[in-house]
Amino acid sequence: MYCPKCGKPEQSPGAYCRNCGVYLFDASKPAESVHWSGENINVPTFVGALRPAVCFISAILLYAVVGWQPGANRIIPITAVILFAMGVVQAQALRKTLSLKKRLKTAALIAHNDAINANLLVPPNFADLVPDSVTSHTTKQLSKNRKS
Repeated sequence: MYCPKCGKPEQSPGAYCRNCGVYLFDASKPAESVHWSGENINVPTFVGALRPAVCFISAILLYAVVGWQPGANRIIPITAVILFAMGVVQAQALRKTLSLKKRLKTAALIAHNDAINANLLVPPNFADLVPDSVTSHTTKQLSKNRKS
């Protein structure tokens, strides 16, 4: 394998380049999927909701306590505006997290329902279908053999 950054040959995949130190991705292995259980997703949601609240409250308190005073430095209102903008970005991240959580629950429910339905109804196999004349002939022969 060649390093994609420096081009050094004879590298082992899934390790770091001996020349430049970049991680060499092993493309032969499937990518690991992240499985979110109901317990694990509640913590990021709570922390994600806490971040914009802290940013908004900090911006409001900073401006209300220090920013409006006549002798205050101009950096304080600018910092309050930056904190408010960070709160907006964090609120958007929270909205995306909640949307992802909803999609994951829906996908899990669909997969669960598909698994249940797959066990209930087995699709017919028409490849091994035997014509009615063959089965009736065989049944007649078996009946004759039993009688004799």
